[in-house]
Amino acid sequence: MTWIPPLLFRLVAGVLFVTTGWVAVHALDDVTAYFAELGIPLPGVSAVLVAFGELVCGVLLVVGLLSRLAAIPLIVFMLVAIAAAKLPGVHGVRDFLMLVEPSLVVMLVAIAITGPGEISVDAWLARRRS
Repeated sequence: MTWIPPLLFRLVAGVLFVTTGWVAVHALDDVTAYFAELGIPLPGVSAVLVAFGELVCGVLLVVGLLSRLAAIPLIVFMLVAIAAAKLPGVHGVRDFLMLVEPSLVVMLVAIAITGPGEISVDAWLARRRS
C-alpha cells in the first residue's frame, strides 16, 4: 500500500496545476494584470512562465515523469503565491492553516524528496533499465 500516498499526492497536485495552468494559458492578459496588481516583477513574463510552468509540470506530475524536477518550480510558484497573494489576508495561524497552498507545498516537497512512487512513468523507466 506504500504506492498509494505518492500516487495520490501526484494526482491531486498534478490535476490542480494542469487545471489552473490551462486556465491561465488561456487568460494571460488577466494573469498579467493580476501579477502587476500584486507587484510581481515583470508581470507579463512571470504570467507566461507560471501559466506554462503549471501546465507542463502538472502534466509531468500526473503521469509521474521527471516528478522530482517538476515539483521544484511548482513549490516556488506556491511560495510566491502565498507570500504575494495570500499572506496579506492572513491574520493568524488559523487563517494560514485554512489556506490550500501550504498543503500543496507539503505534497510537492514530499514528491521532490521521495519521488513519484511505484505507479509512475519514472518507476517504469527505472524498472526497464534494470
